[in-house]
Amino acid sequence: MSFSQFECIGLSAKTDSDVIDLINKTIEKAKKVEIPKATTEHYKVFSDGKAQIWYLFKDNELLSAHPHFQADNKPRVSIVNYVIDEENATGRLIAYLKPTEDLQNGLAPIVFNVPDFWLIDEMQFPFASNVELAGFAININLFADKDEFFAKTESIQDLKLSDKALIPTGLFVEEEQKPEPLVLMSGHILSSEKIYSVETGQDYFHIIIESIENIDILAPSYAFKSEPKQGMVILGDFFLSGRLV
Repeated sequence: MSFSQFECIGLSAKTDSDVIDLINKTIEKAKKVEIPKATTEHYKVFSDGKAQIWYLFKDNELLSAHPHFQADNKPRVSIVNYVIDEENATGRLIAYLKPTEDLQNGLAPIVFNVPDFWLIDEMQFPFASNVELAGFAININLFADKDEFFAKTESIQDLKLSDKALIPTGLFVEEEQKPEPLVLMSGHILSSEKIYSVETGQDYFHIIIESIENIDILAPSYAFKSEPKQGMVILGDFFLSGRLV
C-alpha cells in the first residue's frame, strides 16, 4: 500500500468531485502570498494546523498544489544546486545533511521539493541554510524495537541497512532524468502524535525520528496496525518537502 502526500496530512478525498470540493474550500480559506518581481504569478497558502497546501496561480489560474508540514526540526544543510520541475511548476533543491565546513559535501546528499520555490532570492552555491524538512510516507513499516527491525529486514535486504539510515533513492536516476525528492529512511521514534485535521476530520501521525538527523515524518493513521510509540523503529520510502528558514 502506498500513500499520497495529501493522505499523510489528512487532506485527501475519495472521489474526483470530493477532491474538487476540497480544493475549492481550502483555496477560499488560503492566504495570498505575493511573489517578488512576478507580474502574473502568486501563491495562496492554506493551513490546517501545521499542515499546509501551497497553491501556485498564474493569471488567477491554478498551476499546482504542494502539500507541506511545518516541521519541528530544521536541520542545517548545504545547498549545492537546484532543478526545475516543469510538470509541477516548482523547484527542487539538492543539498547535504551534516555538511562539511566548506559546504561542498556532507554526510548524506538529499533532494527536497520546495513548495514556495519562487519566493527564494537569487542563490549562489554552495550556501548554508536551515530547512523546515518533512518526510511524507509513501510506504512505511513499524518495528517494536531494534532487534525486531534487524530480524525482519535482514532476510529481504541485499545490503544490511542500519536502523538509522538515509538513502537518497531519488538521486539514483538515469543521466537524462532529473533527481527526485525521495529517500529510503530508517530511524528510532522519538515522539509520535496523532493529529486530527480540522478541515476533513481525518487523522494522521506526526512522528519525529532519530535517523542521521532528527526528522519529522507524516503518515496516515491507517498506515499502521498498531500505534507508533517512542522507542519503536520505522523503515520506509518518503517524499521530502522543505522550506528554507
